[in-house]
Amino acid sequence: MTTQSAELGVARPIPTYRLLAALHAGQYIAISFLHVALVVILRDRGASLSQLAALNLTGMVLAVKFLWAPLLDRFGARRGHFRSWLLVLQPTLALGLAALLPIDPVRQFGLLLVIVLLIVQAAAMQDVAADALSVRALRYADRGAGSGIRLGGGYLGHVVGGGLALLIYSRWGWHAAVLTVVVVTLAPLRQLVSYREQALFPAETLTTLPADSLPRARRRPLDSGAAAIELGRRGRRVRAGDADAG
Repeated sequence: MTTQSAELGVARPIPTYRLLAALHAGQYIAISFLHVALVVILRDRGASLSQLAALNLTGMVLAVKFLWAPLLDRFGARRGHFRSWLLVLQPTLALGLAALLPIDPVRQFGLLLVIVLLIVQAAAMQDVAADALSVRALRYADRGAGSGIRLGGGYLGHVVGGGLALLIYSRWGWHAAVLTVVVVTLAPLRQLVSYREQALFPAETLTTLPADSLPRARRRPLDSGAAAIELGRRGRRVRAGDADAG
C-alpha cells in the first residue's frame, strides 16, 4: 500500500484480493465441472449429442446475469451488503453440486438438467455480487490488479473443475469427483465469514462529488455500477489536476 493510501485511511487490498481470487475460483470450479467435465462424463456413459447440447445451453443463463444486478443492489444486509449475498450464494453453489451425488446423470438426465440450471443461476448471481464487491472494496487504482487476480482465480477454478475433477472421476468415479468439487467450492466461505466489507466509495473520491451525487446515483436501476463509473471519471480528473499543480 502506498503512503498516500495510508494517509487516506484506505485499507490494504490484500484481503480483498485473496477473497476475490477465491470467489472466482469457486464460481469457475462449478461452471467448468458442469460444462467441461460433465460433458465428457456423460459422453463416457453413453449420453446422446442432443443431451450434451441441452447441457451446454444452460450456459446461456450467464449471458443475462446482469439482470440480477438491480435485485442484488437493492437488497442486502446493512453491514456487508454484497458479502451477505455471497454468504448465501456460495453455499447454494455447493448444495446444488451436492444434489448431483445421488442421481444417475444419464438415466435421470431431466433432473440433472434442472439441477444444473439452478447451479448456473446461482453462479451467475454470485459473479454479479463478487464484481460489485470488488468495485465497492477496492480503490480505483487497485481495481486493475483486482481484475487480474479475479481472472487468475477463474483460470485456476477452470483447471480444477474441468480437469482435476475429470481425473478424479477416471480413477475413483462419479461420487468422488462430485464430492471434490463440493468441498473446493466451499473453500471461500472461511474468508467470507471473517471479511469486513468496506464503505461504498473510496475515501479519495468522496470529497470530489457534489452533495447530491450519491442519492442520484443510488436511485438508478444499476446504481452501484453507475456510481462506480462516475467516481472513476471524477477520480481521474482529480489526479490529473494534482499532476498539473505539481
